[in-house]
Amino acid sequence: MTRRELPKRPAVARRSYPSSLSCTTRLFFALTLLLLAACGGDDIRDAQGHVVAEGPWSVFDLRPGDCIGDTSGLVGDVDTVSLIPCDEPHTQEVFALFTHPEDAYPGVGPVATFADQSCLQALETIVGPTATSKDGLAFSYLLPTETGWTDDGDRDIICVLIFPDDAPMTGSFVDGTADRTLLGMPHR
Repeated sequence: MTRRELPKRPAVARRSYPSSLSCTTRLFFALTLLLLAACGGDDIRDAQGHVVAEGPWSVFDLRPGDCIGDTSGLVGDVDTVSLIPCDEPHTQEVFALFTHPEDAYPGVGPVATFADQSCLQALETIVGPTATSKDGLAFSYLLPTETGWTDDGDRDIICVLIFPDDAPMTGSFVDGTADRTLLGMPHR
């Protein structure tokens, strides 16, 4: 199985969800996500698929609503992330998965553009179209490598919410249990 890679340019929302994080910081978080996800243990998820214990998990098996633990120190291609139960403080959450429709690898730029549009649309569905940069939300994504695309048929884009370091989230935006007040956002 091949690894995932980040786009060559920062993968951040450019319209209504800009982040106060620098481009370098956002890229670091996204790369970190990728590195923590190769091994998944059966004891990390319960019978319903909810994460109940912290542990390493393959990026190829991430699901919307998965909350991600510490990603410091991760750089480059990533195939494993550390999942954490969403009721524990975390700074990242998978919020959507998309499959790119092209058969032939179109290049990292077109794949990133597809990810930007798809992830932003999904984010607006989850948090509402009125969220702004003052809400402290940013997103990034994990992209398949060219090798994974051509050799393994990997077309999946994984959209990830990134919360500010000074306001770790508890709960999940995907299942509606996120403590939005930590970001100064009203409950929906």
